[in-house]
Amino acid sequence: MTDLTATMVRQSLDAFVNLDARQARRVCRMDDEVDRYNDEIIAELMELMRSSPEMVEPGVSLFSATRHLERIADHATNIAETWSTWWKARSSATAPPRSPTRKVSG
Repeated sequence: MTDLTATMVRQSLDAFVNLDARQARRVCRMDDEVDRYNDEIIAELMELMRSSPEMVEPGVSLFSATRHLERIADHATNIAETWSTWWKARSSATAPPRSPTRKVSG
């Protein structure tokens, strides 16, 4: 989860700096995987803390760290989404006008 989150941050900033909308969209798709890791880790921690009360304190620390990583991944996704949306709007605004569609009389 840590490696994937770091990759997302790096790639979202690279997409922004390099004006790469395709890479920004890839970052957005990675967020689902981080969310799955988050859910799995939290479920495992909850089970561990239920079965071993002495693990509650370290479990809460790990829970917090996991939530922070998930939030960092969300921020990377926000950067990528904002950049991708801006690029799409800019590209649409500068695209040559389309020829009007011909209507068929009938």
